[in-house]
Amino acid sequence: MSTSVHRILLVQDDLGHTELVRRGFEAASDRFSLTVVTSIQKAREALQQWQFDLVICELVLPDGGGTELLPASADDAIPADAEYPPILLLTDQGNEQLAAHALQAGAFDYVVRSDSVLLGLAQIADRTLRQWQHVVVRETTERRLRESEARYRRIVETANEGIWIIDAEHRTTFANDRMGEILGFQPQEMVAKSFFDFMDEQGPCDARHLFSAGQSNSRDYECKFKHRDGSDLWMRASCSTFSDENGNFAGLLGMFTDVTAHKQAQSQWLLQKTLLECQSEASLDGIVVVSPAREWISVNQRFIEMWEIPAHVVQSTSSVDALQAIADKVVDPEQFLAKIEDVYSHSEKCVHDEVNLVDGRCFERYSAPVSQEGHYLGRVWYYRDITERKQAEQRTQDLLSQLARANRLSSMSEMASALAHEVNQPLGTIANYAGTCVELINKNRLNMEDLKKCLEIINEQCLRTGKIIGRLKSLVSQAVPRQLVIDVNKLVREVDEILISEIRLGQINMQLELDSALPNTTGDPIQIQQVLVNLIRNAVDASPNDIDARVIVSTVRTDSELLISVADQGTGIPEEQLEHVFEPYVSGKKDGLGLGLSISRTIITAHGGRLWASNNEGHGATFHISLPIDSDKG
Repeated sequence: MSTSVHRILLVQDDLGHTELVRRGFEAASDRFSLTVVTSIQKAREALQQWQFDLVICELVLPDGGGTELLPASADDAIPADAEYPPILLLTDQGNEQLAAHALQAGAFDYVVRSDSVLLGLAQIADRTLRQWQHVVVRETTERRLRESEARYRRIVETANEGIWIIDAEHRTTFANDRMGEILGFQPQEMVAKSFFDFMDEQGPCDARHLFSAGQSNSRDYECKFKHRDGSDLWMRASCSTFSDENGNFAGLLGMFTDVTAHKQAQSQWLLQKTLLECQSEASLDGIVVVSPAREWISVNQRFIEMWEIPAHVVQSTSSVDALQAIADKVVDPEQFLAKIEDVYSHSEKCVHDEVNLVDGRCFERYSAPVSQEGHYLGRVWYYRDITERKQAEQRTQDLLSQLARANRLSSMSEMASALAHEVNQPLGTIANYAGTCVELINKNRLNMEDLKKCLEIINEQCLRTGKIIGRLKSLVSQAVPRQLVIDVNKLVREVDEILISEIRLGQINMQLELDSALPNTTGDPIQIQQVLVNLIRNAVDASPNDIDARVIVSTVRTDSELLISVADQGTGIPEEQLEHVFEPYVSGKKDGLGLGLSISRTIITAHGGRLWASNNEGHGATFHISLPIDSDKG
């Protein structure tokens, strides 16, 4: 019992009784501090202002009974956070029955009033406080135990894991709701059933170790169980054994988590991983997967063979070591490494290019980032050996050049008469003026002014003839394809000069509608010139033999390319033949080979453009060429 001063509230309206009580408490030393009030109302007010250890109150007072100070009757008279003191009631002889009812209502005790009792009330108060302390300790302990049990019950019933208690005979003694939910049973249905009743035939063999005596430490296991509907389910168990008072094995407490979905996902992931590894190894491409830290996650054998990477570099898993081994094999190591660094510096970037090796091989390279929900997980690199394809493309290009030259030579034979007429004009002029000079010399009538005039005319016609022959020579020459900046409008005018004689013989008007702001393109001007010659000659052949017939050649710029159109006023092309006219050996001419349009489309496609045909409204057809704009000049 504490030696501190106890505050006592006395509720008494009889002054004589009050004096006896006061004398008794004064005689009991200074362990008590006595406060006296004379009514129930004043007692309520005192209890609101101060904390008391004990209330001694008359059972019957003028303004009410002592039971009105009890917690059940006090309502909000006492602050909610205050510790309510015990109440000791004073009653007259014969009122014991009322006092007993007061005890049932919550009073701690009562005494029958007499002078001796009042004088000894300090000792009674001391005994009452001691009893009250024991009551408080007991009730506090019981309350905490109830709260602890309630918390445990809430934890058990609301846990995400199944909680399963099994005795030494493997019988279920407890299962929470979650445990029953996992297995498809009500918890009470599981009680008294063997733990092994919920497993398949192999389960008991796999789970015997869970019940090994002496393994008191918690351990994790994965076991296979059977759901009530017969389906398999996997659970991860974290179990510990417990013992009885004699230290003997008494059972097992386990926390069980349903990992069926995880096991299925893991199995599916392993299957997909195996399939991907098989696909990777079966691929003709060299494939390497690199982590954000630039470490190899996966690399197939083809990649190792393509780059001839040493085994110790592969085992190191470091892409830095691999790059050092690879860089010496490429034509431009500095550019190769700079490109890779740029890609790693921009994790979202994709790259698609070609890498030339010093041994003559060529690899096509493609790389893309791997992300999931916006998180960068790494990068995949693909390398494909396209050496044979590049060689085949070169052979195709050589063959195309030969076919193109044959086509140009064929065109020359068809233009022979027109060309003879075109060349004969300046040659005739040269012969006439040369003869005039000889005649003037023979007659001694030559003067320097006449001679100068004749020679100027002869020189002019010689240059004209040279230009004609030069244009024809460039058209039929077998030159290596070149990549030059092309002024398309200038090229169209040169073709017009080459074909002007043939066009005039056919009584066709050539009309040029050229966009003065047309940008340049890039390519081989001789090949593009050949395509234009072929299309214009076809347009001339398709035009009616009419003095008003026209062939219109136009150029215009679109959003991202330039367009050349050659339109005639002939009968047009049957709709079902619009695409077939570009196939080899399809010709609208009696003696044509059917290669001109096929070769022309191949040339334009090789330049990154398109060649197609459409019918005009009314009469004739138009052939369209689209070419990419030169990035430096466009």
